[in-house]
Amino acid sequence: SLAATLPRFIELERKYGSLWRGLKRQPANGGEVQGARYGLFASLAGGLRELVSALHDQLAGSVDLRTRTPVESIEGLVSRPGYRLRLRNGQYEEVGGVVLAVPAFVASHLLRSLDSELAARLDEIAYASSVIVVSGHSLDDITHPLDAFGLVVPRVEDRQVLAVSFASRKLAGRAPGGKVLLRTFVGGALQPELVDREDDELRELVRRELSELLGVGGKPDFEIVCRHDRAMPQYEVGHLERVDEIERRIAVFPGLALAGNAYHGVGIPDCIAGGEHAAERVVGTPGET
Repeated sequence: SLAATLPRFIELERKYGSLWRGLKRQPANGGEVQGARYGLFASLAGGLRELVSALHDQLAGSVDLRTRTPVESIEGLVSRPGYRLRLRNGQYEEVGGVVLAVPAFVASHLLRSLDSELAARLDEIAYASSVIVVSGHSLDDITHPLDAFGLVVPRVEDRQVLAVSFASRKLAGRAPGGKVLLRTFVGGALQPELVDREDDELRELVRRELSELLGVGGKPDFEIVCRHDRAMPQYEVGHLERVDEIERRIAVFPGLALAGNAYHGVGIPDCIAGGEHAAERVVGTPGET
């Protein structure tokens, strides 16, 4: 499982004998590092929505972009290479290639009539849901110095939050002077029942946990509850072998490719690399342009 999620940790452990020794001895900017390499934290100035907007603007003038056009299933064409898409509105589209940049369970549904075994393997990739409570606070209302980029809560602590990201400490421009932006994670694979709590219950839960963990008091400037249903693929033991089998089965279908966070990494750089690989596979199909 670790080989699928954080292969660098395995390399450090094997080279240095432990993660801690490896992280301390690995050079960064020409010198020694202490702890994790937080220089890896990066984002866009206006948030990640800028990435989607830029992609949309680049494509809008040259391709037919259709949103809110759900596809119900994908079938192979009989007379020539390509695929037939059945849309939810009852119409059909014939295309030369398809990139399925959707969750694995959605890809499973779409491909069931094309290859039931491939669909079954995709359906084996488990997902978890989570809630993020985004809150703004005055630094005067927090006793902890917040001299870090966040915290992850181990299960042994028996708490109801998974982690807290000090978002405005990680990234510049996320909060005005004297303020801090916190992102608190709740739910996940180990506490799925918390995701179904009402918004007010989740706000109260997070207030209580932040008070105990960081000494957060006073009234937050705002609290926004963001739900992510079945958004986190779980790289369980055997994930790499499962993905290998999925890729072997999909390789027999020219012009069909998978992309997303369910296969070779959940991070944004991983997803970008996966999307580029999928596009190259489809564009490289004979007869495609």
